[in-house]
Amino acid sequence: MNILERLTIYVGESDHWHGKPVYIALVEEARRRGMAGATVTAGVAGFGKNQQLHTARILELSSDLPMVVTMIDTAEAIASFLP
Repeated sequence: MNILERLTIYVGESDHWHGKPVYIALVEEARRRGMAGATVTAGVAGFGKNQQLHTARILELSSDLPMVVTMIDTAEAIASFLP
């Protein structure tokens, strides 16, 4: 029986890598590597190291909402995914 583990990566909606959103690039790479699963969840509010609040409230609409990428697989597969 393989025990599955979870890898959680937090990025901003506006973060890009090689011309595409980072969250999409991560999911595509996980799929290419045959990982068991990956999901992207959009945050409704959050802040990072600069303490700037990003929110999905209409009056304060941010262009950089928090995105959470969650990947599920064995410890070995997750370790090989990490840089």
